[in-house]
Amino acid sequence: MKTLEFQCRGNWYSCNEKGDIIESDGRKMSGDGQWRFLGVSTHHWHNRIIYMFADIWDNPELAKKGIVWDYDHGTIRVWGGLYFGKQPRITACYIKED
Repeated sequence: MKTLEFQCRGNWYSCNEKGDIIESDGRKMSGDGQWRFLGVSTHHWHNRIIYMFADIWDNPELAKKGIVWDYDHGTIRVWGGLYFGKQPRITACYIKED
């Protein structure tokens, strides 16, 4: 099984091929589509997704330094707040094969 692994805010997240976030720091998530990774934007002024999940699945390098967009129980969100005084971004991303 292939998974997309990415790090944001110092935490690791894992997504299946549909974009369902199935793990977060060892806690199992439902994997039923209620929490889904949609893609990333590349600048804090962007109000849309620049690289969709399918593009990132094919080339994980596109996600690096991106701002995460997700779908969580019916709501589309952009990950915000501050991490070390800046907006949190993906710092690492790769495909893992089990």
